[in-house]
Amino acid sequence: MADKLEELKNILVGDELRKFDTKFMEFGDQLKKMSESSNSSQVAEKLNTIKAESDGEIAKVNDKIVKMQKNIEAGFSKIVDTLNGQFKKLEEDLAKNKQDLQAIRDKFDGFKKLFGS
Repeated sequence: MADKLEELKNILVGDELRKFDTKFMEFGDQLKKMSESSNSSQVAEKLNTIKAESDGEIAKVNDKIVKMQKNIEAGFSKIVDTLNGQFKKLEEDLAKNKQDLQAIRDKFDGFKKLFGS
């Protein structure tokens, strides 16, 4: 009978140990899930923070690019206007030189007629 009691005790203790082990494993699983969800929420929060910061930096760079493009366009327009002004001045100078040259030719032709050539 002592053997049966010992066997029964071992079965009951084993049963309790298994129940305890199962509960301990479930508790471990719950801790792991909490840790993972905590980590994932922290990681997600950190990723959102990083994304917001990088979006802000990208916006700053885009603003600088837009300003630079406007400055380049304005500078290019100024260069084109300056060159157009210089071309117009050259055309006016050439027209005046042509008139001056024609006046000199006319005088030369007058001298030729005067001296009978």
